[in-house]
Amino acid sequence: MQVSRRLVVHKEIPIDTAKEIDLLTSMDIAMAEQYCKIKNFDEGLKKFKDVIPQITNEQKKREVINKYLNYSLAYGQSLMAQQKFLEALELYREIMQVPFTPISIYKNIGLCMKNLGNADMAIKFLKYFEETSPDKEDVYIYLGDLVYSDIKDNKKAIEYYEKALEKYPDNYTICNMLGHLYSTCYQDKFKDKQIDYLTRAFKLAPNNRIVVKNLAYVYGKFDEEAKADEMYAKLMYLNPSHSDLHAYGAYLVKHKRFIEGFKFLQHRFQKEDLGNVAFPEIYKTKKKRWNIKVDITNKVVLVHFEQGFGDSIMFARFLDEMKKKCKEVMLVVQNGLIQLMKDSKLGVEIYAESDIPNLKYDYWVPMMDLPIICETRPDTIPQAKGYLKVPKTKINTYKKQYINDNDKLKIGIAYEGTMASKETNRDIPLEYMY
Repeated sequence: MQVSRRLVVHKEIPIDTAKEIDLLTSMDIAMAEQYCKIKNFDEGLKKFKDVIPQITNEQKKREVINKYLNYSLAYGQSLMAQQKFLEALELYREIMQVPFTPISIYKNIGLCMKNLGNADMAIKFLKYFEETSPDKEDVYIYLGDLVYSDIKDNKKAIEYYEKALEKYPDNYTICNMLGHLYSTCYQDKFKDKQIDYLTRAFKLAPNNRIVVKNLAYVYGKFDEEAKADEMYAKLMYLNPSHSDLHAYGAYLVKHKRFIEGFKFLQHRFQKEDLGNVAFPEIYKTKKKRWNIKVDITNKVVLVHFEQGFGDSIMFARFLDEMKKKCKEVMLVVQNGLIQLMKDSKLGVEIYAESDIPNLKYDYWVPMMDLPIICETRPDTIPQAKGYLKVPKTKINTYKKQYINDNDKLKIGIAYEGTMASKETNRDIPLEYMY
């Protein structure tokens, strides 16, 4: 059988290099977009970065860069939502090296820096955004938050929040913050601003616990008792915290409603914002702690100090009244006050905290609860003429060693307390003393 053979001739086809490159480029762009659409941003953005330099048509390059930037920003927002702020910063740094960088990136960088605890860098980027963005009202809120919480510059925070309020006049959070800041910064000044901002916040959010508490406090501070009572009554129906109830107690005591006020002040031990305030070890247990319903007529009661020296000095005035209410009183004070209390001959035994394990008593009571036991009213505050005494020899020694030795009245000024007091605007900067 004969087998025929056919000659196969290969014909070369000319390649249009420009078209092929265009096809490959379009293919890479399509794949980059698809990767990004399925949330594989790392691969998608890498392809975008590789393909952009290959595009020669300027209009098309601009279009692809815009796509890259849009997907990059979406990825950045995703990372921030997952609290991956460092990864987001790495991404934003790459975006900054691309032409046509969107202004919003500087706001995002600022927010990442804020969440990473770098307040200075956060403010630097947010201020740059403020200087360059035509829509900068949003950033005023972030700047206000930063200088309030991180920089502790409340007056600057007021400036930013007031700018933000121009765009968001119905934002109750901003109104509430402004009322609060005017109150803490200026105390009894700018009364109208304090009440106006907080009233606006209340009208916008009448059932917000924080707003109601702040408005109640400001009304009470300016002695508008009827309005303060109304706000505190509303607060009681808004699931008040221990801090809220303690604030109500302080308000009542300030306005001479002692019986109810000191009972609410018992919430001081459960306050959510105690911070650095440290109570003695005995306060960690309820063992033998006096209950308001318990009769102590024939009981031995240990009266225990609470926080600073000032409270111990102030409430030692109730010891004479306390002795009438029970069988015996023991007093435990800070080591630094023991000698002063002994020299004052208060009619009770004085002990240090370390003595407690060896003492026999029926109940212990915090010093600031003594007005409850003594049923104190504004017109029955005891020892108005004084109750502490210092030996004459000690007075003369100090007079010669530390104080001008003359007959003029000497006044000592305590201008700074513990770290805890620094958060309550009680300290006076030394510069003002000069």
